[in-house]
Amino acid sequence: MSKDIQISNLKAAAQKKKEEALSKTELAIKQIIKQGKKINMSVVAAHANVSVSYLYKYPEIRQRIQQLRDQQVVPARSVNYSATNV
Repeated sequence: MSKDIQISNLKAAAQKKKEEALSKTELAIKQIIKQGKKINMSVVAAHANVSVSYLYKYPEIRQRIQQLRDQQVVPARSVNYSATNV
């Protein structure tokens, strides 16, 4: 087998692996949203069975997770102040 064919096969395999991981990540994001869970890089990585560094490797994924995380409403803490008996 020539080097050009080997290189081509390696590139095709790498591309396929990337596409599979991206689709697993997309599916994980959809599941997390559907379940109403908090979204962040570690939760998505765990659901997609990929590493957090993998998610940071792709700016489009990182940006999407950041946007979804920012959209989630975080309830404000209510602080109850009461006078203490001194």
